Amino acid sequence: MKPEMVTVCAKRGDRLRIVADAWHLERNCHYEWEVAFPPHDADMAHVHAKFLPGGCLTIDVWRR
Repeated sequence: MKPEMVTVCAKRGDRLRIVADAWHLERNCHYEWEVAFPPHDADMAHVHAKFLPGGCLTIDVWRR
């Protein structure tokens, strides 16, 4: 996956949604994940996602 193929967004209810689309593939090209945090545990205003060398996606979420 390339960075432009991945979308990370914070949602209501202390949830984080990750969607990845590999548009160059015909099969197994769409993936979705949703991570739910305990109520008021995560600071959803401070979510930081980045790709590391080698293509590893890391997502940091601050705790309150």
